[in-house]
Parts: sequence; structure tokens; C-alpha cells
Amino acid sequence: MSSEIHEVEQNFIYILLHHLDYVDKWSEGSVCLKHFHADYHMLLNSIEDVYQDGELLTRKTFFKHISKIPIPNERIKQQRIFSQCFLSKANINDFTSLSDSIIDAYIARELGNSLEAFEIKRKKVRDSEAIHSLIDRLQDAVDTLKVGRTETIYEDIRGFFGAHKDYISGVRSGEITEPPKISCGIHEIDTTYTTGFAAGELFIICADVSCYKSSMMLNIATNVWKNGYDVLFVTLEMPEQQITNRLMSMTSRIPLSKITNPKTMTDEEYDTYVKTQESLALLKTNMYILDMRNERTKVSAIQRIIDRQEAIFKPKLVVIDYLANLVPDKENRNRNDLEIGDMLKELRFLGKSRGFAVVSGAQIGREGLKRLRKDGVSKDKHSVHSEDLRNSHEIAADADYILAQFLNSTQPNKFLDICIVKNRNGAKVFEGGQVKASLELFPEIGLIKSRSESPLTGDLASEIFDITNSDEWHMPDEIDDIDDISDSENSSIDDNFNDFISKD
Repeated sequence: MSSEIHEVEQNFIYILLHHLDYVDKWSEGSVCLKHFHADYHMLLNSIEDVYQDGELLTRKTFFKHISKIPIPNERIKQQRIFSQCFLSKANINDFTSLSDSIIDAYIARELGNSLEAFEIKRKKVRDSEAIHSLIDRLQDAVDTLKVGRTETIYEDIRGFFGAHKDYISGVRSGEITEPPKISCGIHEIDTTYTTGFAAGELFIICADVSCYKSSMMLNIATNVWKNGYDVLFVTLEMPEQQITNRLMSMTSRIPLSKITNPKTMTDEEYDTYVKTQESLALLKTNMYILDMRNERTKVSAIQRIIDRQEAIFKPKLVVIDYLANLVPDKENRNRNDLEIGDMLKELRFLGKSRGFAVVSGAQIGREGLKRLRKDGVSKDKHSVHSEDLRNSHEIAADADYILAQFLNSTQPNKFLDICIVKNRNGAKVFEGGQVKASLELFPEIGLIKSRSESPLTGDLASEIFDITNSDEWHMPDEIDDIDDISDSENSSIDDNFNDFISKD
């Protein structure tokens, strides 16, 4: 970076160090951390931190912030950067022109870097693929300049009372027909998730490894699709072939082992498979799969793809399998919890502005699993809490509905037990005031369904046992390092289907 641009950025930071109201303008403007040279990121982060308390950053406070840097030369470098910025001279009237210069320099850098990356990539892949990567990278740069797309409302709430009363009266009289609530097709969940999958809603499924998170998400996605809504399934672990295999097994009721090994199918099963595919092809709504094969997925990338296809496909539900595999658009000083929080907030606002709900999954954390294995899971009171979610309290703060699921202790091949960890718009108990509910589970086909629905017929449903009130939830035996558990370990599912569940 040229010395001229260094001077521009130092002058800009000089204003932030001396004028509190301009820190506010910066936070609301189009210039963000990413637009600056990396050398200034630590100083700018410190300015943001103290601004939250309504203060300007001082030399003493900054030096305290960097005191924990283990490398002496880096501490000295940051001290020198502070002094250079603090002693620079800039007029507050130049704030706008300095902002523009920083953005122009950033765009020029990104253009140069993107063209270099394009030339390298086109030697390895087809030109068309390299061009798409170039476009996406340039779009990333442009996206950082957007201040926001939301409309601001600042009015006395009583001004909305008239329209609100007209709406309530119209619904009661039948003159206004409310849009149907988007349900997941599983009775026990739908009766407690009172809002349904409304725009901007965030629904999280949490569980231990090998406990059917992906299967639950695919069941919900398929049910919503079959009920007449467009669905986007973002797969961050499994390729689209595996998703298709699972979906066809679940909907045709043909075991996944036969879907993945077609020669073992009977003629009758093949006919059923063909008829199932034909019936799905007749659906008027669409279910798209998003699999970014050559790079890890960011929320901004999902947004771009949705926006590009808006004319032909507008999802009402976006399923992300699953949250921890997303890449943050904004790195937050190695704070994974803050990065997850940022991604959740972006997903919520994206869903609200584009008209879809979000479903994703999270693991129960190490300490929570250890406690549950030691104390057990009560059938009469809540034993899973929001702080038990792995990696981030931000998940619990941002989610509207959190569902925990466990293998049933007495019949882990037959039933999946669930409880409500959080319900922003309803109770945390099921019908009859029960803390837990049990869903029917069919590992061979990946199907999860309500016990109140019509039973399946045939060999897959030949043995369904009742659960007594004395049943407790199942937690695997204590393991020294939960993080090292493979997805197929400790699963009580038949070995023929370990490949199926190992992806959850």
C-alpha cells in the first residue's frame, strides 16, 4: 500500500481518536474495518470497544489493550501506529473525502488481487468457473459498501392502532383471510411452534453427534416443500448426491442401503421408486440444493445466489446443514462465538428482508453432555438449557425456537425424544404439559414422524413398541474427549445404516 493511502487512513483514524461523534458517523457509514490496511485493525477494534461505553480511545487504554500481545515487536509496532495516528492532523470537514479515498483504495486493491487470483485459477480450471469466482470476489467487495436495505419506522405506536383493529376485525368476520402458517409436518413441533416458519424466524435443532440433526432438517425441508412452499437446502457437509439418496429413501420408503446399491432392489421397489420420483416431479413448488463445492460457504454468498434467482425461485424456508460449517464474512479476533452471532444476525435479517425462515443445527457442548451423562435427563423437568449449546451463547440469544433431540434409552432404533430448550413465542412444554415428546424413527429410510400420524405399513413398521412413563432419555456413556467422537461412534443404529447416520 502506498504511503499516500497510509496517510489517508492515519488522518481518518486521527478524527476517530479526537471526535466521539465521528466515531458514531463511522459506525453508521459505509467504511468498515475491512477497507483498512490490516496494520490498523487492532487500533480500530479498540476504538470500537471503548465507543460502546461512550468514550474516546486514549493512549493508556490502547496500551492496556495490547499489553497481552506475546510478541514484543508487535506491541512496539502497534504503539508506533497509535502515535502516528494520534499526532496526524486532519480537519473534520475532510471526513467525507477521507472516507471516499479509503473506499476507492480498497476497491482498487481488491480489483488487483481479484485479477491476480483469476489468472492463477484459470490455469487450473475452466475459464467459466474462474470468471464466476472473479465475479463473486468483486461482489464481496461491493457488498461491504452497503449501509443497509431496511426501511426505518419512527412513529407513535398508537398510530398503528386503527389499521391493527381493522385487520383483527376483518379476520374475525372472514373478510380477511390470513396466510396459512408454514408448518414442519410433525405434529408435536407444530403445536408448540405457534408462529410457524415465518419470515426472519430462526429455528435451531441441537443434539449430540449421530443423533439425526441432518435427518430432522431434511424431513422438515421435504415436508414444507410437499406442503406447497419453495425450499432451499444448503448442504455444507454432504454432496448433493447423498442428499438426493436420502430424500428418495425417505419419500419412497425404500431403505437407503438399496437406494445406494440399486442391484439389491426388487422390481416392486424399483416401481415404487419411479412412481415416487414422478409424483415429486409434479409438485408445483421447488426444492433447490445449494452445494458450493470449491469453497466454504458464507452468508453473503447465500444471499447473492438467492438474489440472482429471485425471479424464478423465492424460498419460504432456507435449511442450512449446519451452522458451524458456515464461514464468517467478518472475522472477529478469533472469537468464534461473536462470529457465530454475526452470522445468525445476518441470516435473520436476510430472512426478514427476503421473506424466508431459517432452520439450522448445532451441537450440545462438552460440559452440557458431561452433566447430562452424569445426572441423566429428567422426564419431568427441563434438563437441557440454552447455555448447553456448543460454541456460542449467541445461538440461544438469537434463535426463536430451539429443539433438543436424543435417542430414546429403551428403543433407540424406534424413537427419538425431543424437548424445547427455547420458544420465544410459546410454551416450552408439549400437549398435556409434557416436558418431553417422542417421535417415531425409521433409521433405514431416515424418516422422522409424529406418533399421532398414520402408521407405516410393511416390514419397516412391523415392530413399534409403546413407551411407558418410566422411560428416561438416553445419553451415551462418559467419554474422555467428546470432540473426538466420530459421527458413527456410540450409535445404536444397525451397522448397515452407519453410513447414513454418520453424516448427521
